[in-house]
Amino acid sequence: MQFAVVGMLLVMMVTASGEQPVITSFRDNGTVTWTNSMNTNAMYRVEWASSMQGPWLRTLQSLNCIEGHGNNIFTASVPMFYRVVMVTNQPVSGMLLLDAGQFQMGDNYPEGSGNQKPVHTVHLDAFFMDKYLVTKKLWDAVRTWGRTNGYTDLRDGQGGSDTNGNPLGTDHPVVNVSWYDCLKWCNARAERDGLTPAYYTSGTQDAIYRTGSLDLSNACVNWDAAGYRLPTEAEWEKAARGGLVGHHYPWQSYGGTCSNHIDGSRANYWNSGDPYGGTTPVGYYNGNQTPAGIDMANGYGLYDIVGNAYEWCWDEWH
Repeated sequence: MQFAVVGMLLVMMVTASGEQPVITSFRDNGTVTWTNSMNTNAMYRVEWASSMQGPWLRTLQSLNCIEGHGNNIFTASVPMFYRVVMVTNQPVSGMLLLDAGQFQMGDNYPEGSGNQKPVHTVHLDAFFMDKYLVTKKLWDAVRTWGRTNGYTDLRDGQGGSDTNGNPLGTDHPVVNVSWYDCLKWCNARAERDGLTPAYYTSGTQDAIYRTGSLDLSNACVNWDAAGYRLPTEAEWEKAARGGLVGHHYPWQSYGGTCSNHIDGSRANYWNSGDPYGGTTPVGYYNGNQTPAGIDMANGYGLYDIVGNAYEWCWDEWH
């Protein structure tokens, strides 16, 4: 079990717009040339798809982790078509791209509860996610800005927790913050950074959610906003799996029971034996920890997806 404390991950939607460039050559050495640039200061990216109908992808994540656990035949869609699009927003420093595509959502093993079955295919658009859990230091910086800009009731939270519930430091994940706090904090961070907030007090989306404890509905969310928000349950699970299919954890952990595939060298959890006796600093399992271990970033480069602190998602659970 993890500690019954909360942290959070953030996502920022990916958008692309502007005049469509035209590829004029694609040489055998991989060099792409295009024209129709509408702005000499614009930034562009090359996207690929296995058909002209898409989906258009930005990374090769969907080609990774094609695994075999028996004498089966496997197929994969490989790059065939390319396009160049102008980029209108860039991820904030410290965020990583999870590309569009399908993943298998749910639990393949008898250990899972009934609400984790059946395993089913889910398609998600691309999104950015913070590489690390939100630290108390970052929480405080945004909260301080927010308290003088309309976010008057954001609670303090605390930096991590030892086994007795005592805080451990500002480099630990922020804990003891509510779901409502996290929604408002996402908005405060967006406004502080000059981005469009995601959460509003009603479905008309004419008032930014800044105070109170409101049970917002999906209609209260601007899903196309360039600001920050909590991941949906599906987004969190895709991120947590790190591209693997059929594993207990986001590392090689196929078959058997989950307890056979985890120990204190891979993540911190209740009685895992990490030297902090509670939460660890975010990104602690980076291969340089003491005692030495391997870098536990998952296949998408995210840390603390397993252990350290529970993470809030957008989806409510009653």
